[in-house]
Amino acid sequence: MLVKVTVKYDGSHYFGWQTQNGKRKFKTIAAVVNKAVSTINKRSTEVVASGRTDRGVHALGQVFHFENDYLIPTVRLKNALNNALPDDIEVIDIIEVKDDFHARFSAKSKEYHYYLNTGEYDLFKKDYITQYNKHLDYELMLEASKLLIGTHDFTSFNATSELEKSNQIRTITKLNIIKKADLFIFEIEGNSFLRHMVRMLVGMLVYIGAQKYDIEDLKKLLNNEESLLAPFNIEPNGLYLYKVNY
Repeated sequence: MLVKVTVKYDGSHYFGWQTQNGKRKFKTIAAVVNKAVSTINKRSTEVVASGRTDRGVHALGQVFHFENDYLIPTVRLKNALNNALPDDIEVIDIIEVKDDFHARFSAKSKEYHYYLNTGEYDLFKKDYITQYNKHLDYELMLEASKLLIGTHDFTSFNATSELEKSNQIRTITKLNIIKKADLFIFEIEGNSFLRHMVRMLVGMLVYIGAQKYDIEDLKKLLNNEESLLAPFNIEPNGLYLYKVNY
């Protein structure tokens, strides 16, 4: 029985989702999840996720799939997995899916949220909200964000080499910036994202809000003029994989 699992996690103390060579055992989220699933399946099992998240990035709606060998009912399977997982990783939903479902390739879009504090430094939220602690021009950022919506070549806004991904055209369907007092919330949805793409888009908007770059600079980067890269790959701790849409 193939199952689709939705999970949330605190990425603060992990080297991201993907298991990496040379990292201490079980320091990646995938390694911890694979261990829990393998225990329940009573065989070595590797789950397949919708995609990677970087070191320090969190998730409210990451998705993975795996074959449930022992046909445990989904309610019991959810409880069993949560009992096997540490308290910073939590399964929030499990459903049975058709055999042709794939957590990555069946996804139609992903939505990320980024949280940025422009007020006083908050020690107790530093792992979950990026502490920028400087004034930003909200209206200028809103103006710039409209240019990013649509289909563009995002070569200047990611860390994926063209040898790895020759086609770096992606579509952004939503980019909202919500301001609540000193808190800025960036909501970004797109059909697909390249490595560090969300963080570099947010970083560019922050630089524009800080008046370090302007709208014309953004246009040049979108047109891939002068082979420039976006100037600011903002910190990972304010980033959340919010939802994967199927």
